[in-house]
Amino acid sequence: MSNAILERVRSRLHPVQGLFRDGRFVARASCASCGAHEEWTSLKMPEPDVVKKKLEDRGWTLKRRPTCPSCQPQKEVPVTASPTAVPAAAPSPDTRAALRLLGSVLDKEAYDHANNRYKPGFTDASLAKDTGLSEKVVSSERERLCGPAGEPEMVTTTRVMFVQMLGDLASMRSELVACVGGFNKMASKHGFEKIELSEG
Repeated sequence: MSNAILERVRSRLHPVQGLFRDGRFVARASCASCGAHEEWTSLKMPEPDVVKKKLEDRGWTLKRRPTCPSCQPQKEVPVTASPTAVPAAAPSPDTRAALRLLGSVLDKEAYDHANNRYKPGFTDASLAKDTGLSEKVVSSERERLCGPAGEPEMVTTTRVMFVQMLGDLASMRSELVACVGGFNKMASKHGFEKIELSEG
């Protein structure tokens, strides 16, 4: 990507910083109030609006002064008396213990923070089974603590392998066409039958 194109993209991303690291696009938001920052990584560079939406979905305000979720002004919600209102039940000790276990497993074993995806062998479903939490709760906590589930490494590796194979096949076909061309010249000279190559 040319510097001119990259600069245009960066200007559209402002105040989010855009850079490339290890062949991946990294969007970085820095809080103007407390200095905290957050990064969002993608295999390819998406549209600036998509990048901003991802960060805003995580609670960021991206205006002239980017603000992280922790520094957002608290909105006052009017309280109205309701005789039928029932306060939400606090999580049970078992649920709190399961959530702590989930956070530890995500951080130390299950999640590939460098590539924003699960490590091989881990999914929301497998962690739900291991912790006793619902898959919905695991998915929500994983999004909050780490990020997207991401594409499994096996899928990425398989795609790269197929792309390489297609390139090898294209190279082999080019060599085959050249060899057949030479054969056909000799066959034409001596009146032998030529080889016809299909276009597929």
